[in-house]
Amino acid sequence: MERPSFSDMEAVDALIARDAHRTGPHDYEAFHARRFAYLLDTARRLRPDAQRVLDVGCGPFTAMARAAFPNVWTLGFEGQASDRHIAYDLNAIQHGVLPVADAAFDLIIFSEVVEHLHVPAAAAFVALKGLMNPGGAILLQTPNAAEVMNRVALLAGRNPYERLRLTPLNPGHFREYTMHELADDAKAAGLEVVFAAFRDYFPAERVAGFHPVRFLLDQARKVTPSFRAGITMALEAAEQP
Repeated sequence: MERPSFSDMEAVDALIARDAHRTGPHDYEAFHARRFAYLLDTARRLRPDAQRVLDVGCGPFTAMARAAFPNVWTLGFEGQASDRHIAYDLNAIQHGVLPVADAAFDLIIFSEVVEHLHVPAAAAFVALKGLMNPGGAILLQTPNAAEVMNRVALLAGRNPYERLRLTPLNPGHFREYTMHELADDAKAAGLEVVFAAFRDYFPAERVAGFHPVRFLLDQARKVTPSFRAGITMALEAAEQP
């Protein structure tokens, strides 16, 4: 087998540099501020007395959760956090490896993560279900694959979903889901949906002046919930028959 030529490696390096630029610095916290506020409000209403909370991932929202709940842990890559952290990649479930914790959680916040996994959502739900206390819940947020701008892009012959990146820690969205798909995957994992909502909590794209198409699409979002950009769901363990 021939080794890659120097020009081949230069091409790979160029792809890495290109994709690192695509994931370059931006004000993530400001972009997601409305989503964070809605997520925290929903978490408080869903499990107001939660004593142990798990935030899947480690980012700006973790600090908000820790200000609202007494004992918040994180789950994610090794080295991502040093305090109250479970080192586990959810993709590892494809190799039969499940996460382990010293105690179970009353609430698991699974926000803007499932679309980054290359394992089925149902498998990720199984992994997290094993960390739940009896009576616990999973609070899920993810982009809506069927939001109206994606539908319009497909009608125009454009792929609305981002391309994979050559950046191991943030390869992009492998798979975006519809609410119906997520409900099916939850059921397959032994969970049931106890709350579900479509929401627009991402900043709207700014268009100078009045744009009739944008105006019509914005009106469509208001009257047709499934056209909205975000999905929020709460899942609990299904009762045994």
